[in-house]
Amino acid sequence: MTVISDYNRKGVAAIETPGKGGRRRGYLSLTEEKKFLTEFMDSAQKGLITTVTKIKRAYEAKIGQKVDQTTIYRLLGRHKWRFRYASLSSS
Repeated sequence: MTVISDYNRKGVAAIETPGKGGRRRGYLSLTEEKKFLTEFMDSAQKGLITTVTKIKRAYEAKIGQKVDQTTIYRLLGRHKWRFRYASLSSS
C-alpha cells in the first residue's frame, strides 16, 4: 500500500495517523537524567567547576557502559545546560 492509494480509498483519515516521534533510545528516562545532573548542579552552585569528562565518567558508571562524548553534550543540551569555556589570558 502507498500513501496515495490509502488516501484515495480512505480519505484524510488514512494519512492523519499518529507519528512515531519520541525518544526511544535513551539510556535513562528524562526524569532519571535530571536526577543524575542534580549532583553536578549542586556542585556548580557551590562554585565548583565540572567538566564534560567528569560527567561522562559518572554517566558511564551509572549505566554500566561506555558512551561517546556527544551523548553527554546532547544530555546537557536536553536539560538546557550552558557551556562556559575557560579563557587563558596572557598577563
